[in-house]
Amino acid sequence: MTDLKADLPLAMLAHVQKTGQALAILDEVLNNDVFDNLSKHNPFWDASDEMDELRMKLGWISDKLTEAVEMLTIDQYEGNV
Repeated sequence: MTDLKADLPLAMLAHVQKTGQALAILDEVLNNDVFDNLSKHNPFWDASDEMDELRMKLGWISDKLTEAVEMLTIDQYEGNV
């Protein structure tokens, strides 16, 4: 049987690395032009009710991804320690 205390630092390091990779992926998605100009005043979104609904869904996804990034960043943890 392996010593769990000895494996803990390696597991923590792996977790930190994967968190960094996840943040990089989230950053790439959020900086994609998909989320640019979701303003309801953009004529592109006025084409139909379906387009407006899509705009609102993309806005919701963007908000949730931003919230996830904030939860994963170290700045967020500093206030909760």
